[in-house]
Amino acid sequence: MRVFGLGSKARLFDVVCTSKGTKTAEIPDPKDPQEIVRILQAKKSVLQKKRLVLESSSETLVSYSKTLGAEHVSPEAATDFLRSFLQIGNEYQDNIAAIDAEILDLDREAEVVLSRVTQPSGDAQAHITIVLGADVATEIELQISYSTILLHKSVLRN
Repeated sequence: MRVFGLGSKARLFDVVCTSKGTKTAEIPDPKDPQEIVRILQAKKSVLQKKRLVLESSSETLVSYSKTLGAEHVSPEAATDFLRSFLQIGNEYQDNIAAIDAEILDLDREAEVVLSRVTQPSGDAQAHITIVLGADVATEIELQISYSTILLHKSVLRN
């Protein structure tokens, strides 16, 4: 926890943060931006795994093609294999390109969702007590940061 904004008007004597306990598990709100982004990330992860499978299959096909020698394969069989190799290779590349496009769309959608989020929301589930001292009554713009949450509070003390 970080407390700042006191300047020379006041002194910080103590900070106590008491957690009210953890929240019980709740069903996520499908309209919550964080939930939307989690779903998009899960879809992206699935697509990335599919892409890896396609790449691995493509590499296996290329490795297999390197094992074929003219002394073991007839010209007709080699021609048939090359036709199949090209067809399958093109299908792999088309599928990989389609997956890349889907991943890009998911990334863009996540960026749009996150750009709409202006401030963190929710309950911090904590109680913060701050003890300040000042020689004269003064107004202070006190700022407390905890993790990614930024709280603002105006304080008037004697």
